[in-house]
Amino acid sequence: MPVVYAVLCHQSPPLVADLVRALHHPEQPIILHADAKAPPPLHAALRHLSALLPNVHVADSVLCSWGGWSLVEASLRMIGQALALPTPWRHFCLLSEHHVPLQSPVTIAASLPDGVSFADALSPPAMDAYQRRDLRHRFARYWRELPGVGMFATGKRALAPAQIDVLRLGSQWVVLARDACERLWAARDDAELWHIFRESLVPDETALLSVLRGTQVGAGLNIKRSSMTFVAWPHLGGSADSGFDDDSVRNARARGYLFIRKRPARLPPFAAALLCRFPNRPSLPPFATIEMPLRARLAGVVVGAAPPGSGPTCCLEFAVPGQAPALSLHLLSHDLAAFKLLLAWRRPFDGPIAPISLGGHEASIIGARLPGLTLAREVHLFDIPDHGFIGGNADDLAPHIATALTVARALSPLVATQAG
Repeated sequence: MPVVYAVLCHQSPPLVADLVRALHHPEQPIILHADAKAPPPLHAALRHLSALLPNVHVADSVLCSWGGWSLVEASLRMIGQALALPTPWRHFCLLSEHHVPLQSPVTIAASLPDGVSFADALSPPAMDAYQRRDLRHRFARYWRELPGVGMFATGKRALAPAQIDVLRLGSQWVVLARDACERLWAARDDAELWHIFRESLVPDETALLSVLRGTQVGAGLNIKRSSMTFVAWPHLGGSADSGFDDDSVRNARARGYLFIRKRPARLPPFAAALLCRFPNRPSLPPFATIEMPLRARLAGVVVGAAPPGSGPTCCLEFAVPGQAPALSLHLLSHDLAAFKLLLAWRRPFDGPIAPISLGGHEASIIGARLPGLTLAREVHLFDIPDHGFIGGNADDLAPHIATALTVARALSPLVATQAG
């Protein structure tokens, strides 16, 4: 009967506490993982929850980047920790702090058939044209992760037909039977198995799914092609709370989903009342919301940090006279040792995800969730070596920034007339 819930946390102590309260059951473990770059109050909140509730465990932190292999690493780490628990659990539910259960923990456990995993994933032949383009985009380049920041495209690559046959694309929010978890954990160090995903974009939506459904690792497992999570975010690039209302909660419950995702900070009335009816809800102290830092504009340079858990520690934005507002130069880093120089083009998203051209420069969709740059494009700067990745010597930064600003000013007249 027991289910283990594994929650990826990155920003909000109150949301994590709400989720723990709703999922709590004395016989069902909860594993919490905080992104290593998350604000200290979140790490403290997870430790506090673990001290208060014996079934709550805290996983060692991975420094995560949106769209990066680090999220797969964190998921595998929680699978390993779950398998090491003495509880004889049957299913592993991967969630985020923005998940909300639609049924009580007892009902969730009773509704999951023994030995059946749920992983919603499509093979290339089953995809529509847009999904196939999306999949190709993720693997057509070598994507390099800037730790704690995001993924950025480097050189082109081509997968062999046999590698493409393995690929599956779908929801990362899997519910896995114990035997599937045991297979994944046993294969965690197989470099050949995972290498095509380590340098791909958003591998958390392909890696585990592909290994389980496209390789011999998953041979003989009972895996249903369906998701237990309803994502209340119908439009790519929408706001974090778009689509989450009481009607969507009722609709998701009626369709048999066990969880709904993309909750707003304040739950709508029906959803809040639903959670209050769940049994075994522990009394927990209040957890404070973390304030967003300010951003300041100084002499043409915007200096500031991204909202906690959503972007890098260092985010400097540069502009020079004559530079188009749609172009912006960013110096990004989390550890102030490895930097990425990013020339971003805030081009309205029109659907194509393949690279396009701006004045002879390739521009690909940015593989990172940076403030104000969702679905913007990165303009690749050929005059800066290593695709804009720079070491931490401050003397090396200034000439590269000057070069990039020169390119930005030169490209500015084209931005207003560029048709794509």
